Amino acid sequence: MKKTLCILIFISFLSAVNCYFNLAGKVQVKPFSAYQQTTAAAQEYGNVWDALQGCAFDQLAQFAMTEEQNQFAEGLAAVVDGRNAEAIPQFEKLIQTAGDSAVLVHARYILKELYCQDYAWEKAAQIEEMRAVQDSLNEIGLIRALIGTPVESWFFPDQPVVMPTAASFTGAAQIEVLINDRKAKFWIDTGASHSVLASDFAEKSGVIPISQDEILAGTATNATVGIKPALIDRMEIGGLVIENHPALIIDKKDLEFKLFGMIRLVKIDGIIGWNAISRMKMTIDLANKTTTLEKPVEAENPNPNLIWLGMPFVKMTSSTGRPLLFDLDTGANTTSLADPILSKIDTAGIEKSKNKIGGAGGFQSFETVRLAKLDLVLGENLLTFRKIDTNPNLKHDFFLYDGRLGGDVMQAGPVVLDFINHKFELIRSNDR
Repeated sequence: MKKTLCILIFISFLSAVNCYFNLAGKVQVKPFSAYQQTTAAAQEYGNVWDALQGCAFDQLAQFAMTEEQNQFAEGLAAVVDGRNAEAIPQFEKLIQTAGDSAVLVHARYILKELYCQDYAWEKAAQIEEMRAVQDSLNEIGLIRALIGTPVESWFFPDQPVVMPTAASFTGAAQIEVLINDRKAKFWIDTGASHSVLASDFAEKSGVIPISQDEILAGTATNATVGIKPALIDRMEIGGLVIENHPALIIDKKDLEFKLFGMIRLVKIDGIIGWNAISRMKMTIDLANKTTTLEKPVEAENPNPNLIWLGMPFVKMTSSTGRPLLFDLDTGANTTSLADPILSKIDTAGIEKSKNKIGGAGGFQSFETVRLAKLDLVLGENLLTFRKIDTNPNLKHDFFLYDGRLGGDVMQAGPVVLDFINHKFELIRSNDR
């Protein structure tokens, strides 16, 4: 299974680069009500771990589960419901008491990721040492580099900040930032778990690495790129100021793309990653070319659908009501599918094709399965995708998830990202 870093997961801009010549079709959005759903048989799972990794909690009753597995399921359900504060002590207890090796392995992984989200670097390093997994990318070195760094500070303005926003040719939103008073356009990319600086821009803005260790990260194309952890002294987005912001420096050549190896198509100075996005409320409105940033206010949310475990995930359903889990990647050009979904939906009329994606480090070609049409339900919206492909790179260290929700969804209407309240929302144009 592909190893991913809790610090950087899939710097994935330019996903589905075949859009150079064949732009993805628009996502159609219309209201959806539960009465429209047809009845579908429940997905069958071969064992308790398949069901847990597929988040099929309603299917667990068919298995004779041990007390440790039940405790693990309770902790995982808390993560999936956005109750990380409840999940952490549950998994902390499990790693001390569990005798089941599978429970122990998965509990340690989940706990490490939850610690990373909370910037609890020392605890994350301790768990990573316990895991004793092959660490060819030197993830432990990256986590250790952030131990003892100054505490990040956030200063929100009194009113929401409305930022002018441009869409790149791939569709990713770009807004202006100041890094130590140096101006640049950064991409908004939930697929990068930490903010990113190109090496040349980092040098110009006075951001220096805090470790010289050789550290690698996996990318959207199964390549590896060198990264260096850093702290941004001051990052300003409109009136929002972030101090001591953890970031990653990547060689400038790995953040640019050239056609035929000669014509530069894209050069990126930096990326606003998940560690920034998750700590604010963000509304991206590409039609009106604005992004609104504001301080999140905790409120009751009876239907949390935005969760995090090494990467952000959105809970959705099929049109027949089957629960689905998609990772959220605003840097990816198009929505794509993972293999697990093929056993949950109607696959009549599928065909094989070839595709190409790009990410930090270059391009990759692969064979894919294409569906002519797919309906997904997000909240009260029915999203219809045409010519949607599978992507063999969609893997996770725990979840058997169903696909990637890409930047094409932002073309369908404003989207709201509010991780504090575990909310991802698509606003139809007639709802505004």
